[in-house]
Amino acid sequence: MRIDIWSDVACPWCYITTTRFANAVKNTGVDVDVHLHSWELNPNAPVRAPYPQGGEEQARVTKRGAREGLDFRFDRAIAVNTRVVHRLIHAAEEDSLDGQLPWDVEQALFRAHFTEGRDLSDPDVLVEIGVAAGMDRETAIQAVTDTDFAAEMDAEVTADRAEGAKLIPDTIPFFLATDGSHLSRATSTKQFEQFLLSAAENGQK
Repeated sequence: MRIDIWSDVACPWCYITTTRFANAVKNTGVDVDVHLHSWELNPNAPVRAPYPQGGEEQARVTKRGAREGLDFRFDRAIAVNTRVVHRLIHAAEEDSLDGQLPWDVEQALFRAHFTEGRDLSDPDVLVEIGVAAGMDRETAIQAVTDTDFAAEMDAEVTADRAEGAKLIPDTIPFFLATDGSHLSRATSTKQFEQFLLSAAENGQK
């Protein structure tokens, strides 16, 4: 069963919710074919900037993340424009045989951004993360440094945004199943389990 997901590595709730989704897939045993799509929360963000600190929202994210086994360290995080990050994920999609690679790359990027405090505006850091997650090194380098390849990937990022704009009611993360059912925002693991089982059943009718 195909599941399309719109998300952004700059979105902490995307990290939490994709983790819940993965747990639901494991709990239900539903066979899914995941396709990731880009949705930049702030396309005009600076390349690199200090990460805003404090506030009730960060405290809530940290608490909810801990329940899922995620260690949010906003004191380490560096705010970045995620356009090049999305290029790397798209390149992983093209380099993947079964859809697992882009998922692994995105999860590694979430962890690098929110837990390890790595600078995702640094091409060398992105290449290292991509390769460690399973990407071919030359593909990863091309994704973050080659001008012609960047233009191709940017077109895909733009197309993802245009497609998502027709589907997404409010904000990301957004999950769309083959049968047209969908979930968005900070969905619980239990809701995901119901979503997957229902969509899988509909797909068999």
